[in-house]
Amino acid sequence: MTKRNIKQSKNKTRKKLALLRVRAALIPHAGEKYAGDAREAAFKKMAKRPKYIIYLATVHRPASSDVVYLLRKDKGFHLPKTVTFEHIPYDEHSFKWVEPELMRRFPSTKIIAFGPNKYSPTLKNWIVGFMRQHKNCVLLATTDLIHYGERFGNSSYLTYPQQLSKERKERKLIEALTFSPISPDRIAKIANEDKHLMCGPLTVVLFARIIRSLQYTGKVVDYYDSHGVSFDNKLNRYVIDMDGVDSFVSYVSIVYGKGIRQTTVSPFDIVQAIGAVKSAITGRLKGKANVVELPSWSPFNKTGQGVFVGTSINGKTNCSYGRYEDGEKTTAKKIVEAALDCPRDAAQRWRKPYDVDNLDKYDYKVELLDPKSEWKRYPGREAISKFKMDGHHGMFLRLRNGGGATYLPVVARENQDWTKEEYMRHLTQKAGGRGDEWKNGTVEIYRTRSYTWEPHSQRLVSS
Repeated sequence: MTKRNIKQSKNKTRKKLALLRVRAALIPHAGEKYAGDAREAAFKKMAKRPKYIIYLATVHRPASSDVVYLLRKDKGFHLPKTVTFEHIPYDEHSFKWVEPELMRRFPSTKIIAFGPNKYSPTLKNWIVGFMRQHKNCVLLATTDLIHYGERFGNSSYLTYPQQLSKERKERKLIEALTFSPISPDRIAKIANEDKHLMCGPLTVVLFARIIRSLQYTGKVVDYYDSHGVSFDNKLNRYVIDMDGVDSFVSYVSIVYGKGIRQTTVSPFDIVQAIGAVKSAITGRLKGKANVVELPSWSPFNKTGQGVFVGTSINGKTNCSYGRYEDGEKTTAKKIVEAALDCPRDAAQRWRKPYDVDNLDKYDYKVELLDPKSEWKRYPGREAISKFKMDGHHGMFLRLRNGGGATYLPVVARENQDWTKEEYMRHLTQKAGGRGDEWKNGTVEIYRTRSYTWEPHSQRLVSS
C-alpha cells in the first residue's frame, strides 16, 4: 500500500469513527422547508446506515392519562410490559413532518417513535439499555424553540432587535443542553421559568436524562429561525435583521455522543461568526451599532486568539480590520468589534464605502490567528531565513522605536512577485520605518486560518 493510500485509509477511518461517536441528536420538527436544513446538519454527522432509530416526539395535545403514545413501531423492538403504550388519537406533526425525511435519509433503518405524555423511568431505562446493547442505534428527540409573534399571542415577548432578544432568552437553555455533564433538573427548571422557550419540555427532559445516563456530551450544529429561511442568501439565517422581525419560530440542532465538545470550532461556528460580522456592519450602516454579539455558548467565547475580519466585492478588498490577542477580551468580542470598524475602514482607508443596498453581494471573511503561545519569535535579522512566503504564514514586526505592524498571509499570497527583502521593506514602512530597520527589530511568525462566505456559490471557503 502506498503512503497516499495509507493516508486516505486513515482519513476514512477517522471519518467513520467520528460518525459512530454521534449517537443522538435534539432536532426541530417544523416543516422541511423551514427546519429541514437544521435536521440535515445533525443527520450528516451520524452513521449513514444506523440499524435502529428511537424517536421521542413532542406531544402537542397531551391527555390527562398516564400513558406513553406509540407513534410507530417497526419489527425488531421488544417493549417493556410494565409501560402502558397507546396509539395517539391524532397525527402528531412533531413526528409526521419528520418521518418522510427519516425514511428517505435512512431507508433501511427500523424506527420506533414515542410520544411521552408523562415521565416514565421504565421507558427511560429501556432506551438506555437498548442504546447500550445496540451500538448501531441512534436516538432522536425533538423540540422547536421560541414561537414569537401575534399569531402565537406573545408579540411583546421580545424587544428590538427581536432575533438577538430571542437568542439571549434561549442561551441558558442551549448552554444547559450542551453543558457537561448535562443536567436534566436544570433544563426542567429553565423550561418551567419561561413557558415560551420551547414546546415539549417533557420530551427534552426525558432525552436529557437518557443522555446523562449514557454519559454523552453535545454540540450545536445549527441554529437559526424561520425568518432567516425566507432569504435566498443562506448567510442571512445567521444575520440579525436590523429592520426588525414581527414573527418567527426558532430552531436548534444539537448532536451527542462520547467525547463530543461544544468548545470545538466547526464550520457552523465559523458561519455563525461571519453572520455576526455582517450583522455588525449592517447595524453600523443603519445607525443600530453595538447590538450584535455571538451567543454565550459559541466556542469563540472560550478563546482569546486574535482575529481579522474583512469584506470584498468583485474580487476587490474594501475592509480588513482586526484585533490581536490581548489576554482580556474573547475572540467573540474581537470579531464583533473589528466588524464594527469595517464601515470606517472601507470609506477612509480603502476608499470603497459600502452600498447598503448591496450587502448581499459582498464576500465576508473571518481570519483566525494562531494563539499567541504558538507564535515563533526571532531576531529581525533572521526573518529572511525563518519566514515562508507560502501564503499560509503571517508576520508581526516590532521595531526598536516601538513601532509595529503585521502582514496577514494574504499579503504574501497576493504579492508572489515580491522577494523576502521587499516584503520586509514594505512591512517596515507600514510599521513607521524607512525600510531596513527590521534587521534590528524582532519578528513573530504565525499561521492563520481564513474562512470566506461567497454569496455567488452560497458556500464557505477556507484557506
